[in-house]
Amino acid sequence: MTAARRRPRVAIATGVAALMVLVGAGFAAADISGPDVASYQHPGGASIDWSQVKNSGRNFAFVKATEGVGYVNPYFSADWSAIRTNGMVRGSYHYAKPDSSSTSAAEQARYFVSVAGVMHTSGDLAPVLDLEETGGLSPSQLVTWVHAWLSTITALTGRTPIVYTYPYFWRSAMGNDTSFTQYPLWIADYNGGSAPNTPLIGGWNYWTFWQYTDRSTIAGISTGVDDSKFSGDSAALSALANAAPATQTAPPSAILAHYTALGGVNSALGQVTGAEYAVPGGRAQNFTGGRMYWSPATGAHEVHGAILDHYLSIGGPASALGLPSTDESPSADNSGRYNDFSSGGALYWSPTVGAHEVHGAIDSTWGGLGWEMGPQGYPVTDERPSADRIGRYNDFQNGSIYWSPATGAQSVQGAIKSKWAVLGWEMGPQGYPLTDERPSADGVGRYNDFQNGSIYWSPTTGAQSVQGAIKTKWAVLGWEMGPQGYPVTDERPSADGVGRYNDFQGGAIYWSPATGAQSVQGAIRDTWAGQGWETGPLGYPVSDEYAVPGGRQCDFQHGSLFWDATTGVVSPR
Repeated sequence: MTAARRRPRVAIATGVAALMVLVGAGFAAADISGPDVASYQHPGGASIDWSQVKNSGRNFAFVKATEGVGYVNPYFSADWSAIRTNGMVRGSYHYAKPDSSSTSAAEQARYFVSVAGVMHTSGDLAPVLDLEETGGLSPSQLVTWVHAWLSTITALTGRTPIVYTYPYFWRSAMGNDTSFTQYPLWIADYNGGSAPNTPLIGGWNYWTFWQYTDRSTIAGISTGVDDSKFSGDSAALSALANAAPATQTAPPSAILAHYTALGGVNSALGQVTGAEYAVPGGRAQNFTGGRMYWSPATGAHEVHGAILDHYLSIGGPASALGLPSTDESPSADNSGRYNDFSSGGALYWSPTVGAHEVHGAIDSTWGGLGWEMGPQGYPVTDERPSADRIGRYNDFQNGSIYWSPATGAQSVQGAIKSKWAVLGWEMGPQGYPLTDERPSADGVGRYNDFQNGSIYWSPTTGAQSVQGAIKTKWAVLGWEMGPQGYPVTDERPSADGVGRYNDFQGGAIYWSPATGAQSVQGAIRDTWAGQGWETGPLGYPVSDEYAVPGGRQCDFQHGSLFWDATTGVVSPR
């Protein structure tokens, strides 16, 4: 190194200014230099061989990450990783698209950080604002916009960002404003000399990077490329490349932090496609593979795929579900997926039924039954209003759960549900279910109680409805464990149009307004039937069958029938 070519000294002290050097000095023989690349350097999808770039003597590289709030460099992730892998200092930049919106600058800053990260890894240069467009703003408006972007970046990352611009633009579009000298300057000045022209723009006394050409040829890059020099030596570059970030003035975006924790662009969410925006109850951000939502109560959680599609179709954050309170997770049976939401509800998906929401009391009952591992399986509908417009229900793979203000949420399924449906659901004689399906006392059958009765099922009788006074009488006799056994019919009108009855395995229970509900069975029932039931001479039974000396007897409105235990003969009394 000769005296005439002495490199300017860089004081590696505290603060950014110590990393900027006096203008007007030349460069040593081994200049610290590096390219900046974008998608243009990947013609036809060609990759950059960063090992060749490194071996060509380049020490650092910048990669375009984002532009505005709608573009992500598709090669950013691969280049960003490869630069570090090959032992080079790396930096990323955002191409500014200013506009008159009051939130535009902050949104673009958040968008950039959501893609590029907070750059706290050793070897990472601070974020760069590439300022080459006005967006139709006046110099004073653009100055305000640039300050907003830079201060948001500092708040999000704790880094002091770098400003990239060129002399004509700064003097004309920014009015040669001098309020940015606390930020490192990366100046583009293709003057053919050994340093940028002086005096520098904007009151800067120092520059940090100088882009001296846009037509450099570098091994490993198949196109012409911008090339820049660093104003200090390798020690200064290392110091600038994130030894430790400055104290953060605000925490990073919670959405960004969770996105990074999930794997960033390598997660199910993929690339960022827009800036954060407000939603009912919180904030959200869109990605190529899904969305991330945040609220103070729930924190940040992602939703994607079929669950996201269905969530949006029912109103998203404005729906009864609210905001997600979990990321998408595998369901307990490992065949489906779900997200929980702030309402206490959830969206469940399986390959066979798709995605459906369940919430409130119905969700609680389903959970008590074991979720998708329970008897109902997965939901096959969202919660819907019931036919009487009083209650709500969800259908499931193996049944339904119905809710009303009077009965709460109860599960009904299988043959019992089918019978209830035939009877008219909640609009029929049984009303809403009062219990989930339960095992019957004999351990053989199943039943649900309803507002106005019950439906009982057994393997031999199927599902039958019993209600009112007939159900009460059957209960007194011992339900299915009593002499009548299980019902074999629903309650029906009797032949005279006055009364009602159910047939049972062991007989029947008949009711009329005059006689109430009475049990008749066996040979006595058969004889009564042979005489024409209630339309015959005896009329309705007025007693259950009961024991008398020598046999059994049942009393009717117009007489009695006696069964002789010795002969088996039934005779009138």
